Amino acid sequence: MSQAISIDNLLKKKYRKLGFTGEWHEAFGDPVLGGSWFVYGASTNGKSSFVQQLTRYLAELGLNIEYVSLEEGAEDTMQQAALRAEWRSVKRKIRIMEPIEFDDFAERVAKPKSADVFVIDTIQYFGEEVRFKQYLKLRRDNPGKLFIYISHLKGKQPDGKAAMKVMRDSSLKIWVEGYRAISKGRYIGPRGYYTIWEEGASRYWGV
Repeated sequence: MSQAISIDNLLKKKYRKLGFTGEWHEAFGDPVLGGSWFVYGASTNGKSSFVQQLTRYLAELGLNIEYVSLEEGAEDTMQQAALRAEWRSVKRKIRIMEPIEFDDFAERVAKPKSADVFVIDTIQYFGEEVRFKQYLKLRRDNPGKLFIYISHLKGKQPDGKAAMKVMRDSSLKIWVEGYRAISKGRYIGPRGYYTIWEEGASRYWGV
């Protein structure tokens, strides 16, 4: 049963901050390690490149990451993505997980010494049969883990009911457009966006 806590106890709580600096802090402030983030946007706007850069940065901060490649697996395209994002420089911190069923994934997350961060590419490939309550349970059962979901769109919204609810539940929503990753969630830095590719962003936004 849920319990109420006092303001004093709330203010005494300690959280593990990620320690974002530079461009990352300008965009997203200093989020905590835990909960869900949600990355969405139309194709060819830099979404994959952003997540690959984010993955490398989190690895540089010392976090262990499993990149759950539901869409591509460990194919040539994933290899090329790893090369572009210079993952070799943090190769001891990143592991690629090939396609896996949701229940098996949840068991893997719960294991002792599992990764700190799980990047799910993409949420739709877990299938429509996976309900929001399962994603919610996964988050609540693993409070010290960070889940980063990548999503396809249907129109301008995440594709699927579960994806839509996961987005609403996420503490950091990141909309990718014109090679900018724009904070739409509870964490936002002084500038509010991260530039994925300077030249492409300048052409798109006219700056």
